[in-house]
Amino acid sequence: MTLLFGFSFISFVAQAKMQFRSVCLMESANLQKKIIDFEKQLFLLNELSTALDLQMKLALAQLAITPGNLTVLGKITEIRIRQFRLDRIQRGIITAGKTAIITELISTKAKILTNTRELSSFWAIYLGSVYSVDAFRTELAVQPRTSGIAPNYELKPDYKAMQTVAYNWQFNYFTKPEGQKIVNSQNAFSLSCAIQPDRKDDLWTLEIQKDRYF
Repeated sequence: MTLLFGFSFISFVAQAKMQFRSVCLMESANLQKKIIDFEKQLFLLNELSTALDLQMKLALAQLAITPGNLTVLGKITEIRIRQFRLDRIQRGIITAGKTAIITELISTKAKILTNTRELSSFWAIYLGSVYSVDAFRTELAVQPRTSGIAPNYELKPDYKAMQTVAYNWQFNYFTKPEGQKIVNSQNAFSLSCAIQPDRKDDLWTLEIQKDRYF
């Protein structure tokens, strides 16, 4: 009975670890892909941002040559309106990206905890357990490259570290009085997983980081 319980116990621990890694890596990769999609949307607008900025500079140069020119003033107003519209779109993408990150981090933490709870409940007669999940503070690592309304955007220099998606899982378990008649055990372990982005030119890749703690 002791041997059987011991093998089953080892199987429980191995299954718990595998379950965490599987969910963590899959969900982290999915979130990285979503973040990258938001960044791609934002960067695609840089061409329009540059064009509007150039149009504005040309119009202002014309106004300097012909002060009070109503046609030029009207053109400047039209360009400014288009810049404000673009600025709202850019800010909307950034806000949506930040919201998606928060939502996904909370959802993944809940999924990991639910899986751990369900697995632990199977052994609840013999084992007591305490567990927790912490998520790294992932960010949409973008910044304005130019000044003014509707600027160009780019990745921050330390985007890899800032945009890393990572989780730490701590699991403590111990045998209850009923289980101690067979095996008396108390143990704890901590696991982590992390996925980091990398961009070379316009090609994005995802890198799995091992043993990352925060």
